Parts: sequence; structure tokens; C-alpha cells
Amino acid sequence: MVTGQDHPATAAAEPARAWSRSSGAASWVLVSGRWLILLAWIAVAALAWWRLPGLTTAGAGIGDITTADNPALLAEGRAAQDFGFPLTSRIMVVQHDPRGLSQDAVQHAVEAARDARSASSGRLLAAIPVPADERLPAVRRPGTTVVTFLYPAPDQSLGSAVQAAHDHAARLAAPADAVVGVTGSLPARVAQSRIVEDALPTLELASLAAVVLIVGLAFRSVVAPLLTVAVGGVAFLLVTRVAGLLADRQGWSIPADLEPLIVALVLGVVTDYVVYFLSGLRVELAAGHGRATAARRTTALFAPIVVVAGLTVAAGVATLRLASSPPIRVFGPAMAVTVLVTLVVAVTLVPALLGILGRASLWPSSPGTVLRTGLGARTRRLGVAILGRRASALILALACVAGLLWCARPLTGLRTGLPFVASLPADDEVRRAADAAATGFAPGITSPTLVEVRAPGGTLPAAGLEHLQSLLAQQPHVAGVLGPREDRLLAEVAGRAPGAFVTADARAAQYVLVLDVDPLDAEAVTAVRELRNALPGLASRAGLPAGASPVVGGDTAAVVALIDGAAEDLALILLGALAVNLVLLVVFLRALVAPLFLLACTALSAAATLGLTTLVFQGQLHHPGITFFVPLAAGVLLLALGSDYNLFAIGHVWAHARGRPLREAMSAALPQSSAAITTAGVALAASLGTLALVPLRQFHELAFALAAGILIDALVVRTILAPALLTLFGRVSAWPGRRLG
Repeated sequence: MVTGQDHPATAAAEPARAWSRSSGAASWVLVSGRWLILLAWIAVAALAWWRLPGLTTAGAGIGDITTADNPALLAEGRAAQDFGFPLTSRIMVVQHDPRGLSQDAVQHAVEAARDARSASSGRLLAAIPVPADERLPAVRRPGTTVVTFLYPAPDQSLGSAVQAAHDHAARLAAPADAVVGVTGSLPARVAQSRIVEDALPTLELASLAAVVLIVGLAFRSVVAPLLTVAVGGVAFLLVTRVAGLLADRQGWSIPADLEPLIVALVLGVVTDYVVYFLSGLRVELAAGHGRATAARRTTALFAPIVVVAGLTVAAGVATLRLASSPPIRVFGPAMAVTVLVTLVVAVTLVPALLGILGRASLWPSSPGTVLRTGLGARTRRLGVAILGRRASALILALACVAGLLWCARPLTGLRTGLPFVASLPADDEVRRAADAAATGFAPGITSPTLVEVRAPGGTLPAAGLEHLQSLLAQQPHVAGVLGPREDRLLAEVAGRAPGAFVTADARAAQYVLVLDVDPLDAEAVTAVRELRNALPGLASRAGLPAGASPVVGGDTAAVVALIDGAAEDLALILLGALAVNLVLLVVFLRALVAPLFLLACTALSAAATLGLTTLVFQGQLHHPGITFFVPLAAGVLLLALGSDYNLFAIGHVWAHARGRPLREAMSAALPQSSAAITTAGVALAASLGTLALVPLRQFHELAFALAAGILIDALVVRTILAPALLTLFGRVSAWPGRRLG
């Protein structure tokens, strides 16, 4: 048996005397009934596989990402009611030849559009071809491009509508037609779903490999990573089946974007909790306890911490239910279910397996040897000694806060968008077709912005409508405007009757604006937001009747409303997440001061992470902006996971402080907890970092934000800043409780 006053195992054994009766009884049940628990989980997993539905995800268009009361969608509905037909479209076929399209190709596009309804058996209501005619505005290279806007029947599913577009493109089969492909926001979402599905096997394998490597090296063990993977497999199976069942019962439409995050989060959270238990078991075994006793003592000490940590994470992400965007609302409960199911599996199955395996769970390493030796162990003990002195703790705390504030600075320049098409790989058909359309026209041709004006009573003067068109063309990032001036010209080139822009009674008029930037990225969002705010003044300057009501529709306007709503949601969601975390920390630690400064550390860490994300993607990679849901989702997840590490690090100190001075408690607890947090943090960061294997921009951004945030939290905040603050606050940390008395 290993002995010695400076041995971490000796110190770590002491908190067992202060275990609560409930945690001690629970640990006895879990370890004593280990074989029954193992068999029960095998049976539950088999039944879930056999009887419960699997997780199904769905791609979504603008209409499924926002709500029906989005002002942009209402504006489109109003225009369709006034004109009998919408001008905006979210699906289009692109023909492009840089040497120039023949007149026969243009005529073929017009004829195919005229027959679109009958040829598609009613799946398409209509098609409007728009050739790059030099007489039209927003044309960059005349004669090279035709964009045919398609209008699916309302009863068509997303997949059916996109397939109808591909069938229409197939009717332009002659080589001279130069069809590049189908594009638009709806085909982009279908393409994203396909890409996510194709990337999942690679992501799963990479996550498993990362966890096996990191846990294996940390514990110098072959069995420890296999145990982690086995628990992760059970948790993932149950998470997907339970989430699938709830989706069926609750009517959730789970976006395809969510599935890779579920995969990475399940394995990462399981690894966190397994590492905590294994680190405790290693200490107890090194102290000379037998297999069952070591497993019981470890479970009694760590199970309450793990349970509260898991509940904190689940409650934190559940606050996303407060969001106004449907996918973000689903994201909250889906992530909460993921964490809760993972928690239940980890807190019951892991103690049972440790009771069965004992020392074999760390094979072939020796617990005592690993704890006594190694540069990491000596470094951690030295670090805790430095952090235990007030002068050095103050210097380190100030340095950490200054560094985190510096990293957070770029957050003030954060811009957001929702680039459906631009996020796709360059070789994807939807992206290639959009790029081809942007060669012949301005980039905004793939998602034009609609402006409609209604007269309050009488009619709209023709001169005022033309003046308004000129004013709209002068707005930032507007490459051109189709309006009353082009009515007859567009009717001529598209093979349609005039009357697309002004109603017969002149009570309503509409305009189609083509932007000179990606229509769904941050620059376009800013431009359309400014246009929306300026419209009443522009209508007045144009000489339209007082009370004329201009409205804005189209994908960009819908995204503007979505992002503005998300910005309003952000304060409520973050306050909710912080409140939930604070309450659980206060209840668990029975203190107020420590939870407050720990929560401040977590918030500062999240802000620094989002600042670095902004710096990398907007500053270094020159992206127009960040996908709008990434800061919100990453921020809430980092707040929740940060509280997880708070509970393990400081909760461990709290357990050791029952009956000993704070400095001694820190010396006993922090070397072990910092090692476990480092291992868990690196494993979780690696697992979440595999999201970057999905070749979509939003996954690259989310992977960077989560991986960087977890590493900052685990390596800086929990191992340096939080212990330094604990030293500085001393016994006041436990106020108004007396745990550190």
C-alpha cells in the first residue's frame, strides 16, 4: 500500500468521513447491485433499439427557421394577395455560358418556363425566366446567363419541390442550354442536410478516436478508453431513441444541423464524467482500498457532483427554449434531453462497471505509480502551492482577467448572417449555380428582396413610383431594382403579360431589389435592415401619398427579422442560463460569494471565446459575419459546461474542506481535480472539435468556438483563475454558509 503524508491519495481519502448518508447509501446500492445494473442497462439498450423510433432530422427553409408572423413573410403574403402571384422565389435554375448563351438557348428557357406547370404535373405553379439582358438592371455580363425562378405548389414538400426543380433543369438538356444547376435557399438547405448526413460516420469515428487516444494517454490504460466508449455507446443509443420518441410525441422538427452536435456532445460529456470517476477510483485504489470499497467511496464522493453538474448543464441549455426561432427552441430541449440521458447512464452504469472491474479498469497502469510520478503531477502540486499564496494568486488572477478581456474585445464588432448557399463547399451544385448566377447578374439575384407599397386610400402616382425606384437604387449594396419601369421589358424577355409591378387599379406597387453582396450574409443583413428603416422616409421623398405603407419581403428581410429577434432573445436566454447556474451552484455549495465569482469567470470565459471566434472568422478569414445561431448556441453551451467544471473543481475543494483549513483542502483536492479537468476538457474539446469535419461554414465556426471555449475554461479558468480567486476570497467564499469556517 502507498503511504506518505504528501501523497494525494492519503488526503483524498479524508472526505469519506463527511459523506452524507444519502450519497453513501446510493453508492452502496450502485456498487453492490453492479451486475444487476449492468444487465438492466443491456436490456434497456436492446429494448430501445428494438421498440423506440430512431432520431430523424429534417432540412428546413426560411419558413421553418422562422415563424409565420415574420414581417418579411407577411409582406410576401400581402404582395401575393395584391398581385395574385409572388415575385420572390427560393428555387431557381441557372444557365450560364461565359462565352454567351445562344438565342435558341434563351428561347428554350422561355418555352420550358411556359410549360412548367403541365410538364411538372402541377408540382410547379409557374416559372419566370430572367435572361441577363443588358437593358435590365443588376446585369453584369449581358447575354451569358438565364435565371429561371420556380414557384412550387404550396402542397409540395421541400424535397418534392427541389426534385421538381431538378426535373425542370433536366428538360433543358441540350448542350447549348448550358445548365449549371439548381440553386436558392431551399435547395441549399437540402444540400446541407445531405452533407451533414454524409459526414456523420467520419465525425463519429474521429470523435471515438480522439476520446480513446486522450483517455488512454491520461490514464496510461487500455481498458479506461474502452470503458468510456462502451458507456458512450449506450448513452448515444438511448439519447437518439429518446429524442426520436419525444420528437414524435411533441411534434418537434429537429434540424439536420443538430445531429452532429448530439454525437459530439454525448461522447464528450460521457468522457467528462467517466474521467471524474476514474480519477477518484485511481486515488482510492492507491490508498489501499479494495475494489468494491474504492468504487463505493469514489461514487459517494463524485456522484453528487456529477448529478448536480449534469442538471446544471441540462437546465442551462434548456433556456434556449425561450428563443423565438423554431430551430433554436428545439435545440434547447433536445440538448437538455441529451445531457439528462447521458447523466443517468453515467451516474449508474459507470459505478457498476468500476465495482466489477476495479483495478482492471486502469490496466495495465498502476494507480500508485501514476499518482506519485510524472512531470504533470509535480507541476500540479507546484501550481497549487503558488496559487495558495495571496500575492501570487492576485498576480495570476489579474493576468487571467486581463487576457480574457483582451480576447473578448473583438466581440464588439460581431456581425451575423445566415449564409445558406455561401456555407456550402465550392464544388457543390447549389453553390456553383449561385456563383454562375452572380457572374451574369449581381450576387443578390439568388435571393432578391421585395418591396411593396400600398396606397392608404386612392391610387399611387406613376411619377412617385418611378421616383421611389430611383431612390431604392441608390441605397447601400443595391445593384439594381426591377420595378414599374421594367414592366413591359420584363414581360417581353420572360414571355409574360405586363402588370407584374403595379396593380390594375394602381393601389399597390412592388419592386424587386438585387443586392451586390451575398444576399444572406452579414453585409446584406445590415443593408436590408437599414433599407427597412429608411423606407417610410423614401416613400415620402418620392411624393407618395401620406400613409403609404411600404413593407419588405424576401429571404434577406426574413433573416433580418430572425436575427433581430435572436438579439432580443439573447439577453433573456443568457439571464435565464446565468440564473439557473447560480441557483444550482448556491444550493450545491451552500454559499453565495463563491457561486458569484465562479459564474463571473464562466461568463468572462464565454465572452473571450466568442471574441476569439469573431477575430478568427471575421478578422483573419475575412468572412462577412458569423452564422447567427453560433454565438447564441455556443454561449449557452459554454456557460452550462463551465458550471460543470466549476462544480467538479470547487465542489471537490468543498468536500475536502469539511474539517480542515481551506489551504490544506486546496492542496489535497486541486492536484487531482485539475488533472481530471484537464483530461476531461481536452477530450471534450477534441470531441466537439470534430464538428469541423462537416464541410459547412456554421460547423467550422461552432467547432472552433466550442473547442476553444472548453480549452480556455479547463486550462485557464478552472485550473488558475478560479483557485486564485478562492485563495483571495478565502473563507468569505462560503458566505453566508460556514463550510470553510
